[in-house]
Amino acid sequence: MKDKIKNIFDDVKNSLDVGGKKNFEEELKEDEERFSVLFDNCHDIISIVDEKAKTLWANKAWKQMFGENLDIKNPFDKLHPEDIEKVQNAWMKLIKNNEEIIDLGYRLKGPGGDYLVFETSANKFKIGDKESVLVIAHNITEKNKTEEKLKKEKKFCESIVNTAQTIILVLDKEGTIVNFNPYMEKLTGYKLEEVKGKDWFDTFLPGRYHDKIRNVFKKAIGDIQTKGNINPILTKDGKEILIEWYDNTLKDDEGKIIGLLCVGHDVTKEKKAEKALKKSKKKYKKIYEKTPLLNFIVDKEGKFVGVNETVLKVLGYEKKEIIGKSARDYIIDKELGNIAMEKIEASFGMDEKESPDFECDVYKKDGSIMTLLLSKGHTIVKNGKEDLLLMSGIDITERKKAEKEKEKLQERLRKYAKRLEIKIKKLEKDRVRLTNNEKKVLWGITRYPYSSDLALAKKLKLKRSTVTAIRNRLSDKGIYTIKNIPNFKAIGAGLFTVAFGKFNKSFDKFKTILEEKIYNVKNIHTFSTKNEFMVMVVSKNMADFEKQILPFKDMLNSKKVLKDVNIIHLFPELSRIYRCIDYSRLFRKVFDIKIKQEPKKNIKTPDRKLNKNEKRVLLAMIEYPGLSAYDISFKVNLTRVTVSKIKKKLIKEGFVRTKIIPDFAKLGLNFLTLMHTKHSPSFKGEMIDSMLKKNPHSIFFAGGSREAIAMSVFRNYDECKQLEKKATHEEKGMFLESPSVFYSTAKEVKVNRLNFLKPTKELLE
Repeated sequence: MKDKIKNIFDDVKNSLDVGGKKNFEEELKEDEERFSVLFDNCHDIISIVDEKAKTLWANKAWKQMFGENLDIKNPFDKLHPEDIEKVQNAWMKLIKNNEEIIDLGYRLKGPGGDYLVFETSANKFKIGDKESVLVIAHNITEKNKTEEKLKKEKKFCESIVNTAQTIILVLDKEGTIVNFNPYMEKLTGYKLEEVKGKDWFDTFLPGRYHDKIRNVFKKAIGDIQTKGNINPILTKDGKEILIEWYDNTLKDDEGKIIGLLCVGHDVTKEKKAEKALKKSKKKYKKIYEKTPLLNFIVDKEGKFVGVNETVLKVLGYEKKEIIGKSARDYIIDKELGNIAMEKIEASFGMDEKESPDFECDVYKKDGSIMTLLLSKGHTIVKNGKEDLLLMSGIDITERKKAEKEKEKLQERLRKYAKRLEIKIKKLEKDRVRLTNNEKKVLWGITRYPYSSDLALAKKLKLKRSTVTAIRNRLSDKGIYTIKNIPNFKAIGAGLFTVAFGKFNKSFDKFKTILEEKIYNVKNIHTFSTKNEFMVMVVSKNMADFEKQILPFKDMLNSKKVLKDVNIIHLFPELSRIYRCIDYSRLFRKVFDIKIKQEPKKNIKTPDRKLNKNEKRVLLAMIEYPGLSAYDISFKVNLTRVTVSKIKKKLIKEGFVRTKIIPDFAKLGLNFLTLMHTKHSPSFKGEMIDSMLKKNPHSIFFAGGSREAIAMSVFRNYDECKQLEKKATHEEKGMFLESPSVFYSTAKEVKVNRLNFLKPTKELLE
């Protein structure tokens, strides 16, 4: 381009050089014909412009691009926005510094609106005494497209070579390494630069293959294509890899052979697999003969072609007595024999999964009968055809006997299930099914036991009359009872004890002893099933506890009433009761209550002693939890006003809490657990709050950093185990040992007694 513009520049200068004596317009007019001859038929855009970029003359190619009018207001208008600055800078350098523009590339909007790519050179010269610029722009759009296409094709070819998971190798006529792809590098461990120019055979072939492979190479370089040749090559660390080769000669433009292109596939694993397959076939034949399965090979007519040693041993026949005979001859039931033949015939060509199992009784040589189960048939391909069928059988004679016994047992179980179904229906009949509003009210009175019907109606978004009616109806049906539970720590209890275990014999055997002795201790909660028991006891201190238990301890041991007894002592200064017979969270879960609830207020344990009247009112509240202040006033011989004030004060200060105790069996809450956990040294008190948030089924929880006891209620066993599994996984590492768990169902409960009056009286004395 640089030489081209110089030649054109000289031509223009010579054609326009008239010694600077004539007027520019006259000179231009005189030489117009000469310019036309020189430049109008040129495909490049040629123009002469002044220093202000005003076009003085342009050829036809220019006019096709910009139009016939030479008076262009802004010559840079058609430039691509990204190229304007570059072109303007080059122009200024040309005008100011006389720096020639050579092969400046830029994009220019063509007549069709698309941007074309140009390569432009420009130089200054004089026409007379005026400075002018000759501009020659060469359209390289198609050239760029072609080059870009070639680049893409080259890049595509290179990417194929570089990413191909096969060897691509180029050797010259002498067998010298010219090139190979990254896969070859990865496979052998050699980089191309390490071995380029080296002899292929000495570098990569084991010595024992040199002569053989050189002969193959000579054939290939002689334009005799070789394919499928397999030989090992050496890796950098000395290992041998088997490669299957395909090659083709490389030729120059004159058709002369200049080298060899070799494509290789790693078949090391395939050859190992073939070797393993041969070994497997030998092993399979041995297994076929020695397996405890009875293996039969039959043809399409159902005749025996082969049997293994197990068949001969189990049935007692010699091989010659079976081979060539029909399978039908050995099946006792002739009709079943015909069906067997049909099944054998149908199994040919059938997918192994679709081929049916077949059960039949066959004769052994000694005349005895054996029940045989033949498995799905497997067709054996021979000479490209499925000529034979392999079937395996097992002796199921003893299994059939067991199945008959099983059928008898199942019949007995069906009868038992029928009786059980009748019992379940009776239990279902006793179960109460609550409406959605009844569920809301039951949850509401459990969550807000001190709220009036009006206040509760607002919280539940129900009518007050609805709340009142439902509350009375649930109470009348025995769905719940009201209990006032004292704050035992506030009235002097220094020890809380939970004991649970098993009876040596059933509950009924010890009922009298338990009623008279164990259940008359200062128990606040007594619970037992047919086989297990649990009691919760409050005492002033350990001495007080021992004093209560000691009279019965020797008697229980002598009569061997209990076993596997666990006793947990919880002291107020080391632990506390986090949930005390609270069903509100459980109901919120099982009833799926979505109503927004107010946070519970934490009431501190009061640190003062009760006076005489307060004690009388507290005992009356515990003994008669459903009575109003007016009714209690008659019981304690105080005025209604006095009772009302004391009652409110006891509740506000936390001496007593009102609890709603549901009949969980009637509500379908059929499964109860008592869990005792011993905590690891890393356990912290705040972890208990996290545990309780994850377990809404817990109605009672007491403990501290060392150990805890929890009582939970579930709808069924599966719900219990699901939560237990989740807790064990999430709380792994929190316990010293696996928790002790006491399980029972609602229908197994013999005693479930809450008694707060007697221990309260003794603590207040």
